[in-house]
Amino acid sequence: MGRGSGLSVLQLVKAFEEVSGQKVPCEIVGRRAGDIDASYADVSLAKKELEWQATRGVLDMCMYLIFNGVLLVIRHRLSGHQGCV
Repeated sequence: MGRGSGLSVLQLVKAFEEVSGQKVPCEIVGRRAGDIDASYADVSLAKKELEWQATRGVLDMCMYLIFNGVLLVIRHRLSGHQGCV
């Protein structure tokens, strides 16, 4: 669950590039038939019912994904596997 504010695909790509230091190859094209303008959640119910709210943002999420991806590769290699994860 996010923090209740929208994020574009381009913003996510830029955040991943910032955190990883790697260029993400992408091509900006027109919207496809059926693509939605935006998608985001109203997080007020989680805050009310669970007394919980997200405290981290997209950069933290990207760092988490990169870190756990690296750990997955390390564990895979340490277990004796040589192929793809």
